[in-house]
Amino acid sequence: MEEPTLCLRTAVGSGCDADLAVGMVAAPNQNGVVMRGFAESVAGEALASWAGRFCAALMPGDFSMAVYEGRDCGEGESFAAQVRRELQEKIGALEAPGVSVDETASALASAASVIESMAHVHDAAVTYGERLADMRFR
Repeated sequence: MEEPTLCLRTAVGSGCDADLAVGMVAAPNQNGVVMRGFAESVAGEALASWAGRFCAALMPGDFSMAVYEGRDCGEGESFAAQVRRELQEKIGALEAPGVSVDETASALASAASVIESMAHVHDAAVTYGERLADMRFR
């Protein structure tokens, strides 16, 4: 039996590349994937621009969010749907001076596209069951 390796290889790619994630699961010597520019490749630069302005308008401590797959979700709710719902509930309730409600609604729609793409990459790489039964989004 082979000894576990403490430092495994991480693949680096650009954009939304599900093949990188599939390769990670198949490779015994790899435990990570970095997809540079993932959000921009899916939603363009408008989402990042909004996020910067939105976060700058908030006071420190006004907002924090952590979403755990399967925790506080509806029955049968996918992780992507759970994140979209929680973003809408938490960010939709905030007021950021200088950022319109319409801009926020548009940004949340873009964020939903990114979340769907993220879930697609995850689904392409992971087969739930015996092999990776405990793998979950956070």
